[in-house]
Amino acid sequence: MENQENVKNMEKQFPLSPAAEKALQLLEESGFESYIVGGSVRDFCMHTPPHDFDITTASSPEETKKVFAQYRVIPTGEKHGTVTVMMDGEPLEITTFRKDGDYLDGRHPEKVEFTSAIEEDLLRRDFTVNAMAYSPFRGMKDPFGGQSDLKRKLLRCVGDADRRFHEDALRLLRALRFAARLCFDIEKCTHNALMNLAPLIEKVSRERVLSELNGLLLARDFERVMAVYRPVIECAVPEIRSIPQADYLSALRAMTRLDLDLSLRWAALLHPLGEEKAYQTLKNLKAPNRLCEDASRLAGHALSPITVQTAKFFMNRLGEDLAKQLSRLQGALNVIPDADAVRAEIDRVLESGECYTLAGLMVTGNELKAIGVTGRDIGKTLNLLLEKVMAGKLPNEKEALLRAVH
Repeated sequence: MENQENVKNMEKQFPLSPAAEKALQLLEESGFESYIVGGSVRDFCMHTPPHDFDITTASSPEETKKVFAQYRVIPTGEKHGTVTVMMDGEPLEITTFRKDGDYLDGRHPEKVEFTSAIEEDLLRRDFTVNAMAYSPFRGMKDPFGGQSDLKRKLLRCVGDADRRFHEDALRLLRALRFAARLCFDIEKCTHNALMNLAPLIEKVSRERVLSELNGLLLARDFERVMAVYRPVIECAVPEIRSIPQADYLSALRAMTRLDLDLSLRWAALLHPLGEEKAYQTLKNLKAPNRLCEDASRLAGHALSPITVQTAKFFMNRLGEDLAKQLSRLQGALNVIPDADAVRAEIDRVLESGECYTLAGLMVTGNELKAIGVTGRDIGKTLNLLLEKVMAGKLPNEKEALLRAVH
């Protein structure tokens, strides 16, 4: 009775999704020790609802497929022991207990060996707070003090920090992202290893680096972490080395005032580099074209004040959406005093239908040609007329515009 009561209490502490609970039950009934593992256990301990449930088990991939024969099974990473089982519309990654061989490339183990011991599986994980496992049938497995580190708000590598980072250099950036997301300090040995081994980041694919940096930029405590660990950030983004420290810290402060928008936050961070360098920096990180273009254009205009009077000109250059983003960026950077007034003016222009593009100008190139304007002068004249209309020096009326040409 006492054991059943303990299980019930644990179930209240760790309310699993119906699919995860069912999967664990099926594996246990088939004779295979099984747990939920990693981030979902960490989130439970922090009273945060998990996004998904990863399961680790003593069954081999072939045995796992037999257990779930009546369900759709996707061999997502079978050679590494992982299959994905679709249960009631929920994807569950189920991975065999394993231990990794040597990491020769600083990213992937030379070989993966399956094991029957959950402790060996947890030993290969990155940080103690991610190296916990839970089963409603077997309780908690926490061989490295993850629960204690959670209470102390401390991020610490499992075992030897130098070895963990040498095994997988992406963990250097994962450490920063987790510290910023969880608002944790980084334990001393882990901190020292981070600083000493930061150059290993060069071995990591740019796409993976970008993914971790994106997560870091959107994390709650990014300002503190990025200020302390600038040397690590510089190894991931070498172009940042040319930004003066005062400008770097100012950019971080500005980012805290911005929405959770990657274009805005990258623009704030990189604006001291200017548009061209900001674009190339993101391109080097293999960022999507849209992010490269939007963030670099915002960075290029970051210090040119957008005001109620100049709003139409920026709408013309950037489009209305990016012009609004620019007002947010400049407000965060203290370049303009009232970003809300600028956005209100942009909305007013849009609602009123006022002209801010050549397409809205009430005269065409053919009409200019009919009155004797030729060649390149047609485009120049149209742009000159548009500027005068946006500045309020000319009404957007065909007759007035044609008269102004003479």
